[in-house]
Parts: sequence; C-alpha cells; structure tokens
Amino acid sequence: MTILGDILGDVGDKLAQDKIKVGNVYLINLDQRNGITPKNGDLTRDKFFIVLGFDNEGNVIGGLVIN
Repeated sequence: MTILGDILGDVGDKLAQDKIKVGNVYLINLDQRNGITPKNGDLTRDKFFIVLGFDNEGNVIGGLVIN
C-alpha cells in the first residue's frame, strides 16, 4: 500500500491533509516500492491518483491508479 506521506514527506502530508478533497486527481511518480512495475527499462511510471475518500484518522483511502 502506498502512503501519501511516503511520497510527499511528513510536512507535505500535513499540508496535503488540509488541501486534498474527494475527487481531486494527482499525477504522481511511482516505482516498484509502490507496487508498480515500470516497463521498457524505466525506473518509474507516472500514474494518476484519484482521491475517493478518507478514514476516521484523515488518511486518504480508495485511491485509484490508472495508466
């Protein structure tokens, strides 16, 4: 599972909690640590992340990665 804080860092995670809304779409760069297998010798892949909701602690849930 990818944690948004892992991608943005602790400061970015706190800032993001105040700005992220359901339905927002983000283009993020992912790699094998995030469960993505890059193709054609690439080390990373750009993917779209769609915010579907939040849990009781404010963590983003239900994100969707699309090619």
